[in-house]
Amino acid sequence: MGKLFELCRKQDSLHKAWRRIRANGARSKSEETRSAIEDFDRTANRDILRIQRRLREGTFEFDPQKGVLKSKSSGGKRGIVMASVHNRIVERALLDTLQEKVEVARQAGIQKSSFGGVPDRSVPHV
Repeated sequence: MGKLFELCRKQDSLHKAWRRIRANGARSKSEETRSAIEDFDRTANRDILRIQRRLREGTFEFDPQKGVLKSKSSGGKRGIVMASVHNRIVERALLDTLQEKVEVARQAGIQKSSFGGVPDRSVPHV
């Protein structure tokens, strides 16, 4: 495994990712998301250790994700993907590690654009 992957699967990286996921999920408009965050929070330390073990052993697999159509203010619809809390933690740990350690990933975060996972970025509501 590469050094970046080793960094993202460290316990502190996974806990940092969980804190971010928990904070964002607690503010979600989706009852399903808030409920999933609350459920995970009950056993978070144990579950993060399991995620870490599976990452180290190479047995971690992303859970299936759920597609959802959301209504747009313009009257149309847009598709979004709802990932499990486990998936979100691993994805956030990977993203945080890349943005900390890889210049091109850091630069992507300061470009004028809007894409997921970048702090203080969202699609403006027109």
